[in-house]
Amino acid sequence: MKKEWLLLFTLLPGLFATSCTDEVFEGYKGDQNMTQQLPVDWAQAANKSAGILTTSFLPAGNSLFGKELRWDSTQDNPTEIFVDFATGEDVKLTSQMEGVKVLLRNYLRSGDNNTLTVAQNILNAIEAQLDTNNYDEVAQYSEIMLLLYEATGDESIWTELKSTFAAIEAVTEVTDPQPTTGEGGEEEGGETTASGYTNGTNGVPASATDARRTAKGQGLAVMLTAKMAEIAADKGEADAEKYKNFASNVMNFCLGRMYGDAGIVYESLTQEASGIWTANQTYHYANQGYMIGAIVAYTEATGDNTLVSGADNIANHQLTGDYMHQNYPVFLPNYDANAFLNTVDRTLMLGRSIFCEYLADLEELTGDASYSLCLINNAETMWTMGQENENCLWGARWYEPAFAGEYVSSSEPTDPMAPYIVITLESQIAGTSMLETKASL
Repeated sequence: MKKEWLLLFTLLPGLFATSCTDEVFEGYKGDQNMTQQLPVDWAQAANKSAGILTTSFLPAGNSLFGKELRWDSTQDNPTEIFVDFATGEDVKLTSQMEGVKVLLRNYLRSGDNNTLTVAQNILNAIEAQLDTNNYDEVAQYSEIMLLLYEATGDESIWTELKSTFAAIEAVTEVTDPQPTTGEGGEEEGGETTASGYTNGTNGVPASATDARRTAKGQGLAVMLTAKMAEIAADKGEADAEKYKNFASNVMNFCLGRMYGDAGIVYESLTQEASGIWTANQTYHYANQGYMIGAIVAYTEATGDNTLVSGADNIANHQLTGDYMHQNYPVFLPNYDANAFLNTVDRTLMLGRSIFCEYLADLEELTGDASYSLCLINNAETMWTMGQENENCLWGARWYEPAFAGEYVSSSEPTDPMAPYIVITLESQIAGTSMLETKASL
């Protein structure tokens, strides 16, 4: 995949940019053997960033996060926020749920009860809007419910999770497994399992009307059921084996189909009329993370370490490919050369922070120092370059002087919004997530 790298020299007052592939990325001064080790209290920083989500992004009367906030850059005090919110309902539930997840992660580390209360309130609003026929969305919601169960021990949540599993299981029943294609495109017979349990053998559809199998949906389904297997086993419940078998079946469905030998996780799979599965090989950072998370959860639930090398392949493709500078490593800019520099990608850093969240799980499982170095370097780069005056208001890119123009809502001098800088919900969640990941290392 060809990338246009906009390498930015960020320690200068102005913006100096060049497009090349060989020059040193000067925005960060660490290297493969030694990180900067910034004198930052990462736990305190994570709490501050999460606090902005629970206050500034949640104005009075809102049951969901606001879409963005705007900060008047002409003011002397750069931490003063001038609120101009879009309604929370304009924001995708995917982003809302990622926001709740990072608040729950913050609570589990900090014990701040206010953060837990806010997370629960937003989750209630999300549940009211949840499309129960969208199985990808339901799986994401269930991942958050697992975190809430860990945080509260509320047994009604466990009951809800079991009902959610039953609903997902019902749409994956297999009576006659269809032929599939492996990576080489050869037709193979449908799988059978030693237990004879076939639900999940053909993966989980994206929704009641979308038969695709997405990487996000499969990864989250494995994480959900693998963790449910562990909880049920601890409780002595008979369904523990069923949850584990379901996770195993979906995981096996992904092997050789959802990602290739190079470690690239595909966006989705579609089954043709002939029964053959074909892959949409579009690359998304978050999908790499979801599959890593699935393998880690599966490994922890089953004790089977044979798939860890697959997670390592996915991680190392990210770390050693053209996504990161190889001397550090830190994420590189991947601007579209044909796009205006003031284009804001609301989801780019969110996807990368999702990848880092699950990479941290893999680092904990394997102890691989290269993963730890990657996480430290990216968090420190973000801290140095993604904000101004340590205000924990995160830009949509972390490779240039914070808010260097592309976040300004308007360049028209007569526009009353011209001096306002946009802080998106997605970038604030991404920044908070990266701080939580660093604080937990």
